[in-house]
Amino acid sequence: MAAEIDKIIDLMSYGLFDWAVTNADVEEALHILAMVPMLVARAIAANIGAKYRHRLIDNLAPEHYVPHKTEILAVVWAAEGGPDTVPEWDSVEDKILNPLPLHELDELESAAVAFVVSHSKKARAVLQSKPEQAARVHEIEAVANSPEARGKLDKDAADALKAEKEEVASKSLKLKEVEALAPADQRQALGMGGNRR
Repeated sequence: MAAEIDKIIDLMSYGLFDWAVTNADVEEALHILAMVPMLVARAIAANIGAKYRHRLIDNLAPEHYVPHKTEILAVVWAAEGGPDTVPEWDSVEDKILNPLPLHELDELESAAVAFVVSHSKKARAVLQSKPEQAARVHEIEAVANSPEARGKLDKDAADALKAEKEEVASKSLKLKEVEALAPADQRQALGMGGNRR
């Protein structure tokens, strides 16, 4: 997961010769998130930080919304904020739900939409100003609060935690392999074990 986090941060960063987040950068970031389950994508998005989540949302283009609906919802669901306000959504709230196709959502996608609606007065007002979308939001909130959604959220959270533990264990094994390559005197000097006298 660390490699994915670093890559997305790099894609959303500016540099001396890279002064813009391009469509290709956004597409690649969304593709990275598409390769993992939604809750893992949400965890990755939480770890890239508010600044980079904001840049990702701000640089979404119309062609991203349909094929990357789940990934966009994972990113916005990772936001931190209180009721009715999420500072990182300032100036991009119109790019969150309004262009998204809000049909055929699964339980986790519904939970993400419910999160946005409960944390953004502006998004809620825009959606509720259109009777068809307002009715759809009520349906989505009902699905998000259903026992099935809670069960799916619990199962997917357990799966995400298991995957994270496996990654940590894998990194630990790799560290031990690297430690074994160091000569005994270097391991001892670095406090890495080995023969101590």
